[in-house]
Amino acid sequence: MNLPKYDTVPAAFDAVVSRWPDELAVLDGNRPWIFSELNDLVNDIAGILPDEPRMGIILDHSILMIASMLAVLKAGKAYVLMEPDFPVERIRDILQEAEIRTVITQKAYTDRLLPDVKPLILTLPMVHHDLRQPAVSGEDPAYILYTSGSTGRPKGVCVLQRNLMHYVRAFHHEFHNGPGDIMLQGSVCTFDIFVEEVFTTLLNGAALAIPHTDEFHARMQYCEDHGITFISGFPWLVAQMNSEKLVPSRLRILISGGDTLHHSQMDMIADRVPVYNTYGPSETTVCASYYCASGKQPLADGSHPIGRPVLGASMEILDEAGNPVPIGTTGEICIYGNGVSAGYIGDHTRENLAFDHNMYHSGDLGYQLPDGNFVFLGRKDRQVMVYGKRVEPEEVESVMEKCPGVQEAVVTTWMDPEGSSHLHGWIVPEPNPENEQTPVAERDLTERLKSCLSRHLTPFMIPESFTVLASLPRTANGKVDKEALEALGDGKDTIQDREDGQ
Repeated sequence: MNLPKYDTVPAAFDAVVSRWPDELAVLDGNRPWIFSELNDLVNDIAGILPDEPRMGIILDHSILMIASMLAVLKAGKAYVLMEPDFPVERIRDILQEAEIRTVITQKAYTDRLLPDVKPLILTLPMVHHDLRQPAVSGEDPAYILYTSGSTGRPKGVCVLQRNLMHYVRAFHHEFHNGPGDIMLQGSVCTFDIFVEEVFTTLLNGAALAIPHTDEFHARMQYCEDHGITFISGFPWLVAQMNSEKLVPSRLRILISGGDTLHHSQMDMIADRVPVYNTYGPSETTVCASYYCASGKQPLADGSHPIGRPVLGASMEILDEAGNPVPIGTTGEICIYGNGVSAGYIGDHTRENLAFDHNMYHSGDLGYQLPDGNFVFLGRKDRQVMVYGKRVEPEEVESVMEKCPGVQEAVVTTWMDPEGSSHLHGWIVPEPNPENEQTPVAERDLTERLKSCLSRHLTPFMIPESFTVLASLPRTANGKVDKEALEALGDGKDTIQDREDGQ
């Protein structure tokens, strides 16, 4: 497949359909869809879309979700995906900032929309509609993906058609996927792993398999039954496969991304399937670098390098003044090339300073090895990765302090032995002379806080544990003393744990 001449998803998809009309495109559970059938469905949906620049999509993971994404792009629009189980307030915040007027959805999810947002309800079979396909440019927005924001508001990254096609080419250049390959669709739709699963697969003539189960063993059996050849997921998925020594017999590539991959998470299966460690912010379109960790020795801390830049990208380590640093010297990882997106939509002027023409300041610290591979060390700021998704503690703190009964809040992180980060919340309750702070009162406050947070934040952003304090420790200049908080405990023991131990 000669993808370089295609700068847009519709052009590439039409070429795939023309070349392989009868090849498997999507397995929706056990129901196969060939490319010509998928194309008919895409055209039917595209033919009923309103004349609006952006379309929201809130659907169960199914053929309708995949076809809707392709239909929106074929119609020259950008899509904004939201999971149905997102907190209603977060869905509405996204709809408002992205100025979404119509959402492709199911009847069961219409209550999640803003009153002035119109639902476009899809059901199968679709009624045929003629499509007058507009001209689509590589400079047109393809999708907007929301990430956590340090200002207390989520940020929408605008990825262009040409950015997306850049990554489709880069993936194919590395992994040579095509007809006969089947990618597991295992990610939620708001992670950019989902972008990798869908577009690098279909636009290279391979097939996408959507299991109708979230249970690990059932998914692994599904992979075995349907001959899955590609799985892309977070390190915790690799770790679970590793601990149970479960590798589907036809799997030829296992990709880890979204967080640091440790050798202990892959050592039992690395000789059975090539395990890749990948790196890249959403702002640079899925992945900026690849590293095959199988057969390689880990670094001193037990992790693996993030590798070398993908096709069409380059990376440099820069100091605070923007100058390249010597090999082995720590600095900021800066990413150049065709994957650098158009930046954040809406009022994010300060955050958009991270974009400098064709370069993105990642905010990640790292260094380059003598062999050319790069190493990721962590963040310059407070941003952390939780279950593979970026979280700005400031956003969580902002929501916590708006919840009833909370006067002040701070969020810190702790790391488990596998290297995964977890959030812990520190709370100062509002003064209430009538009620003494007892363990029961603290428990009541934290339960009310969890309920409040669940209405505004996705589950991975809600701290797993809380500590109630009379006041926050502060430094001489009045800032919260994080070291003093850490001295009180790392947050692994929740209020309930401590009470149960009394």
